[in-house]
Amino acid sequence: MARRRSLLLDFLRRGLDENKYLFLRFINGTRLIFSIDFPHRRRKSSVECEDILKDWYRLRNMEYVLGSKDYTKGKLMLLACLRKSDDVEVMRRDGGKITCRILSEEERREKRSMRREFRERRTQNTDEAIPSFEPRYIMEL
Repeated sequence: MARRRSLLLDFLRRGLDENKYLFLRFINGTRLIFSIDFPHRRRKSSVECEDILKDWYRLRNMEYVLGSKDYTKGKLMLLACLRKSDDVEVMRRDGGKITCRILSEEERREKRSMRREFRERRTQNTDEAIPSFEPRYIMEL
């Protein structure tokens, strides 16, 4: 069975190729290194700050409300997708600026196999007897 294409990768490529978002841009196009800049949320933030998050919400079939906490939630949700993705490697995170690299097919396979091995190793360790934890004190109400 073939793997489903990555929504994140298609979303990022479209945004980068079309220069669709103000805060998403290539740093090095030949090595496919890009950055996303999330400015600190302010009451009078420009609408361009939220364009990428509005489109990401729309892609995920969610509703984005301007002026709500959706900016923070969307930023965290997009960052989590970047970290968990097999297609993208987060290289640097400095405040609101995130630098990432789109991986080649060979690097993706290697990353998937490493994650698979890590999961298997983790499940093997949990199958062994885990000593129980006894608290040193019991808090009385």
